[in-house]
Amino acid sequence: MNSSNFERRAIVQVRWGPMAYHKAILNPGQVLRVGRDESLGLAVPHDLTMSEAHFEISWDGSRSWLKDLGSRMGTRLGGERVTQGEVFNGSWVRAGHTDFLVYFEQATPPHEPVAPLPTESETVNKASVLELLRAQELTLYAILDAARSERIVELLRESVEEYRSLYEGPQGEALAEVAPYLVRLPRDSRLLESLVLEGWGHDWGIYLTCPLSLLEVRRHFRKLLMVDAEGQDGRLYFRFYDPRVLGSFLNIIHAQQRSMLFGSVKSFLMEGEEDAVLSFTQQVESEASPRGGLLVEKQQILLSDTALMAAFLSKVSHRILQEFKDEPLIRGMAPDSLRQFIQECIDDARSHGVVHGLDVEYFVICCVLLGPNFHQQEKYNWAAEVLGENDWDGTTKMRCIAQRLMLAPRREEA
Repeated sequence: MNSSNFERRAIVQVRWGPMAYHKAILNPGQVLRVGRDESLGLAVPHDLTMSEAHFEISWDGSRSWLKDLGSRMGTRLGGERVTQGEVFNGSWVRAGHTDFLVYFEQATPPHEPVAPLPTESETVNKASVLELLRAQELTLYAILDAARSERIVELLRESVEEYRSLYEGPQGEALAEVAPYLVRLPRDSRLLESLVLEGWGHDWGIYLTCPLSLLEVRRHFRKLLMVDAEGQDGRLYFRFYDPRVLGSFLNIIHAQQRSMLFGSVKSFLMEGEEDAVLSFTQQVESEASPRGGLLVEKQQILLSDTALMAAFLSKVSHRILQEFKDEPLIRGMAPDSLRQFIQECIDDARSHGVVHGLDVEYFVICCVLLGPNFHQQEKYNWAAEVLGENDWDGTTKMRCIAQRLMLAPRREEA
């Protein structure tokens, strides 16, 4: 799985309005003209303040330039009016009343890992996962939870694939950094490879196959964001795109709920225990979904919560035994004792505002290497100060601790 040697493309994407997310792709050596004229490479006919041919962007495979084409209102690059200028990854362009963003495909490398580096067996497993996903007969989609990692939005923006947020309007734009995103993934997708390599095993989202268009699939899943819950006055937000939530929920729902959840989706694929592929298939052709929203029963909520915690405990236990089995604290520890130890570490993490999966997992690793309640040791009193910062979220706290300890991928040397 190596896509390092490829011809990088440039992406020009409309940011707001009726054409939001619409993009044009430039191969090396191409020039893209933008304006109201519908014969241009990227036409924005509804913006009457744009010129017929407003500006052009060229791309040589590594650098990009913008040139205004004598437009009436001018072109702004990074907020400044220009006749020409170099465009960089993430540059903002404004023409008329339309904003554009320019990205270079896969320009930003993966971030330094906080968790231990993957083992050889994990790398082999990801290769088989990628092969399985590429082998799907129907169109493959993913729903990705941007709240899991800032890397997700970064990968989406620097990809040529079609994607949309499941959120709408100004409120959706305000939540863009933590929204769920639906993305269409062709077999040869470079983005798919990055998602599997970097995100599989970290609960980034779910995969599914469906014959419908992206907008039709999006319409279906938007209806599932809020559900009716037995015994609740209001509706509940349903994070069905979390593989831990969906994996447990699909095992306890009845036929009518299953029909509403699947709709025209033929299969769901997601990571299960020990990062194996968990697959659920719609065996019978789904009839028209019943009217009304999805109703979740009280017992299903309880069972789903219990299954979610059990799945997380199992996943962290597996990683600890795989990566740190020779640590004095872990060596010879009985499975039940290990799970109890991990549960106590999780409770400790949550008491300090560390709640996201990867952050909690790293907190547990710190406890394994440095001792339970390591932040109470005089040697690590600075960690107690970090964890006590009320203005920081859990991710910021754990990043600060990771940088100080340098525990990725080895333990600190005394």
